Amino acid sequence: MECVDVGFVVDVSGSVGSHYPEEQEFVKQFAESMGVSKNGAHASVVQFSNKAWLEIPFMDDSTTFITAVDALKLNGGSTRIDKGLDLSLIHI
Repeated sequence: MECVDVGFVVDVSGSVGSHYPEEQEFVKQFAESMGVSKNGAHASVVQFSNKAWLEIPFMDDSTTFITAVDALKLNGGSTRIDKGLDLSLIHI
């Protein structure tokens, strides 16, 4: 695979509720299928609820990225996908 940067914009608002582990699993499986590596894909995560923030900057190591995704927490709050998408234009 050519080197590609893939950014995930992840909803951590209160409306996600019990489905949050499914979101995490999707991100991990997608990253593994891309082959996150120094010479392959690079992955990043922006999270959003009532605000947005860069939670995981671009990484080029699959194991480190998966560990970082496992450590992500559900934040709660309102759902402001616009904030997540706006921030992703800057960081992803």
